[in-house]
Amino acid sequence: MQPIDLHTHSTCSDGTLEPGQLVREAHRIGLSALALTDHDTMAGIPAAREAGRAIGIEVLAGIEISADYEGRPVHLLGYGLDPRHPALLPLLEELKLIRERRNDSILEKLTTLGIHLDQSELSASANGLVGRPHIAKMLVRLGHAASIDQAFR
Repeated sequence: MQPIDLHTHSTCSDGTLEPGQLVREAHRIGLSALALTDHDTMAGIPAAREAGRAIGIEVLAGIEISADYEGRPVHLLGYGLDPRHPALLPLLEELKLIRERRNDSILEKLTTLGIHLDQSELSASANGLVGRPHIAKMLVRLGHAASIDQAFR
């Protein structure tokens, strides 16, 4: 049996590799398949699938949806989805808007602390949706935090 990974993230959410790079790295370490399950987006699926076809690794379309259950945050994994399915598109758009509002709130709070992050630079650092990890990485890069963990705290 060949190994697979059914829970991976790319730079479209909080991963460190672009979707195609992630697939090539999975192939390099001997995986036969992977599911790209970025947080609240399926933006990386086309690039991941293209890379998978080029090198012979199966890419399963997935997503990790952030939700609340009884007032607690949970992450739901979905597999085998069509990123262009008409029933899925409104949810993806809603998740994008929720994330954008949360980001605006975080950036406003940082501004009150005297920390000003450039929105266009932040957007350029993400390959899809900007999330808290992108903000944390920028805080570290600009010297406002010593580590990503510290930036989150």
